Amino acid sequence: MTLLFVAHGSPSPTYRAEAEAFLANWQQHHKAEVLLSYVEMEPFFHDVVNDATTPLLVIPLFLHEGKHYQDDVMAVVAHHLAAGKNIQVLPALTNPKIMCDVLLAQLQQHSLEGVELVLFSHGTRSDKKHAAIVAIADLIQQKTLKPCSIVLAQGQPSLQQVLTDLVKTGASNIMILSHFIFGGAWQEKAQQVVDAINQNDAVNITLLSPMHANPSLLHVISHDMTIK
Repeated sequence: MTLLFVAHGSPSPTYRAEAEAFLANWQQHHKAEVLLSYVEMEPFFHDVVNDATTPLLVIPLFLHEGKHYQDDVMAVVAHHLAAGKNIQVLPALTNPKIMCDVLLAQLQQHSLEGVELVLFSHGTRSDKKHAAIVAIADLIQQKTLKPCSIVLAQGQPSLQQVLTDLVKTGASNIMILSHFIFGGAWQEKAQQVVDAINQNDAVNITLLSPMHANPSLLHVISHDMTIK
């Protein structure tokens, strides 16, 4: 069986570099044949599925079961299942508790004394998906016993707004958890905001890496494969 990762895709060269680094890291730990595809850039998911000659296990690298997941992944899978192709699919990475644990794994090497936590997510118009983001922030707060502000790459509150407000209230050490698998241009823009505010000598803001570099994410996917 061939493993087929499918991600959103982005024009950002950083996004593709992050995705390919994730694939290389996966291949270091797993022997099965593995491919990487996208819904918005080449190699396109539907093309890779069309061309496949072996059974497929599709692994969606999506944090929400939104439009792209439903229309560009699950609809393609359903079409090929109806045509008799041997294809299975894992669930999207939507479980708030699991995502909280993946994000918190990045904090293990950091002292949280005097730290303000911020959850940086994409943002969505869907109430269901926004509730999942809030649930992750709530779980982070419960497990760290520290407030966790939410900022959105698309929407409000923005990273600039929340960081400015935190600094005004006296926060001097802020750590940002990136709720992205591949950060791409959003991570780059966030880093620019952080760098600008960090010019204030009294402030230390750290933007953590997106989840593709987190070994815990590999463990979650591997576990999902074993129960599939």
